[in-house]
Amino acid sequence: MFGELIASWQVTPPAIWGKLSGHADFVRFGTGQGEIEAWRAWLAQEARRCTLSAGDKAGQSLSGAERRPGLPVAFVLPPGTLPFARRQCVLGVIATSGDSLGHRHPLVVYQAARPSWIRRHFENHAAQPRDWQFWLARMLGRHLAAASPANIRTLAIAVRALWDEQSRAGGTPGLPPGPAFANASGRDDPSGHRMQAVIDRWTAPRPAIDPVAHVRGVRLLPWSDWPDRTWSPHAGSAFWQQDAEGRFVDASHRLQATWGVLP
Repeated sequence: MFGELIASWQVTPPAIWGKLSGHADFVRFGTGQGEIEAWRAWLAQEARRCTLSAGDKAGQSLSGAERRPGLPVAFVLPPGTLPFARRQCVLGVIATSGDSLGHRHPLVVYQAARPSWIRRHFENHAAQPRDWQFWLARMLGRHLAAASPANIRTLAIAVRALWDEQSRAGGTPGLPPGPAFANASGRDDPSGHRMQAVIDRWTAPRPAIDPVAHVRGVRLLPWSDWPDRTWSPHAGSAFWQQDAEGRFVDASHRLQATWGVLP
């Protein structure tokens, strides 16, 4: 009970909003009052920024490889970016999805977290980039690529199971793993094996071709002030994509530069 209280104070459980192929309308799970409106406004703002700065290269292809628009993008937004998180960062993954009519829309899985949680979560990012958001992106990509229509119930169960496994690895529900769990090699990473097992259990079979199988990224994100940049006086957003080993392929302070599929 005490651990759960600490967790809810530090970071919220994952919430889901967007569209899925098994539904005609927008779906939601675990969202609070005003959060959907905040996401709509933020996405519209990002789309306007994209239009105004079409020639501005805000993103960096870290590996020099051809970009892969549509791959899930992990993100951290600084406090105050969204009205429901005035003093909290918002982290999560945004992916390209669509409704039952074939219209393309974003799907967001997100959490609000205190800067102290963000700091601890990312302090081992270079040593262990296959973190919570990496596995969440892998799960979303696989869920959305399934042959059968995606639905909110199965996705919510899968996301919750993955978050529960992440929490167990950290020792206290909702707290990120400490240094003892950091391991640069995915093959020797017991927590990574467990996260993969959760994905295998709760999502569709592995695709015949992994969309990032032939992509090779780099070990570090391009920001010297990472992760402090997300709450510093000159706070900035962070968006990135990763290859199958967790190396960083693309990074940007704007969603459009990395994702490339804003409506």
